[in-house]
Amino acid sequence: MRIEPRALDKGRDERLKAELLSFMNPTPSSYKVCGERCGNSAASVCSMSCPDFRDSMSTDPKEGIEEAIAPMVFELARLSPLDPCWSCEGHLDPMGELWKTPKVWFYCDSIVAIRVLTASIQDLFLVRKLSAQWQIAAVYTGETGLDPMFSIQPCIQEGDGDTLRRLRKDSALISTHVNDLFRRHAGQFKASLR
Repeated sequence: MRIEPRALDKGRDERLKAELLSFMNPTPSSYKVCGERCGNSAASVCSMSCPDFRDSMSTDPKEGIEEAIAPMVFELARLSPLDPCWSCEGHLDPMGELWKTPKVWFYCDSIVAIRVLTASIQDLFLVRKLSAQWQIAAVYTGETGLDPMFSIQPCIQEGDGDTLRRLRKDSALISTHVNDLFRRHAGQFKASLR
């Protein structure tokens, strides 16, 4: 079966270019990554060195973001089209086997941002920096079930305690590189448009 390429739509290409440009050159935000819940009003710059960020980013008053996944949550929140809403650092069962993998769920209305994020994560796997391949999965929520939510998670379901250690190391590595890779891939996709 042959599927014809989509017809050229100058308006669509211009909208894509504008969106990609906004990813390449994000405008500084007037609010902190933690939003209105920021517990450190004296801080002039929002960073992971803030002692309050794990508690401030969480909407659960009893529990902050788990320590091993907090850097990824923070860095994804810095990407303006993404809005993290749930996370798990991964856990072992009583036998020491992998029970839950590390993951972050986030809202995103931009399919272009999802494509750019996917390319960014794939980059790290292709250069053999990650121990497992990670994916972006669609998860819909809300009253209608149509609110676009996604998760970033490893493509692995079982393993021992060492697997969890490696996956947590992967999530830290993704956190370190995701913002730069996101901007770079946005630029590459923009350059590929006519």
